[in-house]
Amino acid sequence: MSAAPKIKSLAQGGPSKLTTILEQLNAKPRLGLQGVKSLKLTYAFRNDHLAPGGEYGHFAKEDLPRIRWANPELDIQVERMNKTKEEQWKPELVVNFADNTSRTIPLANKLSTSITLELMNVAGGKAWETPACTT
Repeated sequence: MSAAPKIKSLAQGGPSKLTTILEQLNAKPRLGLQGVKSLKLTYAFRNDHLAPGGEYGHFAKEDLPRIRWANPELDIQVERMNKTKEEQWKPELVVNFADNTSRTIPLANKLSTSITLELMNVAGGKAWETPACTT
């Protein structure tokens, strides 16, 4: 049996899972970070932080892989902690820079796209800088 019919049937089935994943990882814009040593995302596993308006899990599943792909040497930590209703800590993303400074991005009630945009404004370089408001 020739391999040609098998290849033809695979091609007719649409894009492979690998092709789909690579398309997602390479989607524009590229999420390259400049001068960043590490990222630490902390949010509650249950109870509080995954309520409507808190898309930290979506950010971790959809955007962090793209950030990892664009920054293979970056240390990325995701801490999903148990949280009781009585505890008051908020979800956050800590950006540690190579110059030993850090910046904490509060994540409460932010959409994943807003989290990504804020991270890129903090560490994405000139292409991501938000123009200053002139009034």
